[in-house]
Amino acid sequence: MLKKQDPYKIAKKNKDMEELETEISRSLLEVTVKLRKWLSVLRKQKNEKIQDLFDRRIKLLLAGKDGYIRKHMLGRRIHYSGRATIVPVTDIDIDHVYLPVDFAIEWFSNLYLDKVLKRKALTGDYYSRKEIAKIANEFVQKNGFMVLLNRQPSLHRHSIQASYPVFWENFAIGLPIMLCEGFGADFDGDTMAVYFPIDQEKTVDEMKKMLPSNHPFRIGNRDLVYSFEQDMVYGHYLLTGKEESKAEAKKSLIDLILKTEKEELLQKLLEWQNERLKIATEKGLSLSFFEVAANEGYMKDIVASKARGKEENFKQLFGEIDLKVDENYNIGNFSKGITPKWYLGVKNKKNFMSCIAVRGRSSMMDKKLHVADAGYFTRKMVEFLYPLRITSDDCKTDEGLIITPEIVEVLEENSYTLERLVLGRYVRLKEDKDWALVTRDNIEAFRGETFILRSPISCKDSGGLCSKCAGLQPSTKSDEFLPGDFIGVTAGHSIGERGTQLSMKTFQIGVTDFKMSKVARRFFRRGDATNYLDYLVELSKCDIWQLMADESNQKRFPKISQKVFEIIDIASIHLEVLFREMLRKGIESERDLKNFLANPENYGVFSSLSFERAYDVAKELKESTNSEFIEISPKSYYAFDFEIPERGENHG
Repeated sequence: MLKKQDPYKIAKKNKDMEELETEISRSLLEVTVKLRKWLSVLRKQKNEKIQDLFDRRIKLLLAGKDGYIRKHMLGRRIHYSGRATIVPVTDIDIDHVYLPVDFAIEWFSNLYLDKVLKRKALTGDYYSRKEIAKIANEFVQKNGFMVLLNRQPSLHRHSIQASYPVFWENFAIGLPIMLCEGFGADFDGDTMAVYFPIDQEKTVDEMKKMLPSNHPFRIGNRDLVYSFEQDMVYGHYLLTGKEESKAEAKKSLIDLILKTEKEELLQKLLEWQNERLKIATEKGLSLSFFEVAANEGYMKDIVASKARGKEENFKQLFGEIDLKVDENYNIGNFSKGITPKWYLGVKNKKNFMSCIAVRGRSSMMDKKLHVADAGYFTRKMVEFLYPLRITSDDCKTDEGLIITPEIVEVLEENSYTLERLVLGRYVRLKEDKDWALVTRDNIEAFRGETFILRSPISCKDSGGLCSKCAGLQPSTKSDEFLPGDFIGVTAGHSIGERGTQLSMKTFQIGVTDFKMSKVARRFFRRGDATNYLDYLVELSKCDIWQLMADESNQKRFPKISQKVFEIIDIASIHLEVLFREMLRKGIESERDLKNFLANPENYGVFSSLSFERAYDVAKELKESTNSEFIEISPKSYYAFDFEIPERGENHG
């Protein structure tokens, strides 16, 4: 029996080592062996030191990213995969990607390649690689194979997208440049992972839904998610006789997407892109240091077209850096030069932390530290909202949020637009009976009116949400949510992703000592509010920099006021989902939320163990009188390989 013998020796004796190491890693097995030894000692004698070591090892076994639950149950590898550096390509549409031929050689054992040809290709022979790429492309086109592209960190829906592979002789992944924004990628050495799902017959329909052409808008706020910056904006600026800048280029692209049928969209996008790249290339653009310093020549064109850079960047180049070291002296800008005293800093001086080099180092460290905080913010959001799904097409409610012109005015004064509130949602005027869909074409008709907004807050579906109360899927042109869709996961990812962008923004403009945890606490602070609009208005009034700063470091923050929603520009639907769940589950603060997630009676044993405090939860379970706990989190279905109910019903 296992309790009397060493499990490692038993595995060897039964010749099951390979199978056991596949199921749980060698290191995990070794930890188990040590635990058994300490447990044996503990049974014989009461030793506090051994007990402490035993407790810590149990925590190591269960908790954290390397614990059994998160690493071996949620982190299983189920597809073939590959990774390579990404490079820009402009000759294929956004639903295709160039992949190194090495991937095809590894994945497709049934290509029956000549051994000599294969060996030459893997050692870098150009012509052999081209020949195998040709064979592989014929094979994948015949079978209609697709792949999944993943740019870590995986923050939201756009971080993993499907694509049709095109193999080439190069060693890098060729990524269409319009996809950079959604993936959060650029071409300075970034790598991406590629997954080839083995059972394509079962997954092909879902993967087709994940093609970039089906998701032109950002899931978090319905903004354009295709990249159009820099060369394309400059090309548009030249194409329109230096009349239209970045905003007009964006409008041009959105109009093209909305007016073009799906069958023609890929080709139209490619033509729009390459027309602007062509003129930008032909006309050329080069900068000298003196043009930058004087804001003349091509520099003036860059500023006017908004092709690159932001107002903060231009201030630092040829204006004034906005952090004053004292009331009577400004450290200047990069063009005029900064003295060593204010660049490198003078130790033991009160303004040492305001110096450029110190600020640079601090912001880089903050980037590393606080992006992790933003990731934790996302994790709490997703863990809490995981189980919520669309359960029906229409709950038939006549109720909703009453939106008055006064509420819209207050929100817009605090940088929360009418578009974020109602675009893609169903509304009706008080005197009307039928619900109308709000689009970019008719939204202005509701400005200045009092109307009712269909909302998750007033949805009558008790076990989930109906599609009508949720509105259109924010990332699509006109697709409705379908029964079974995980709208809770979508909301959690979307809010969290914008929080991550906030932490990145502080790095880009040189802000230090910000407190992402304070932002997280503010979003989870419902208090005793039962009206969503009160929660939204109060949140919109928060100044982001004052919210994140301590009294001791407020002097080093920008001398500007920016509202929360100027940076965390999230669509109302996601916040409504969050507020609804906080209200229904009695969550008034972040502390309440953590306690809720740690309680196995809410989402189940597996869910609470995989969140945090795994060892404490395990001890509570041991002392609990309950013998059964219902698992309702979808990740438990995945971990135990159970089939998830299709329409979001019958959880547990």
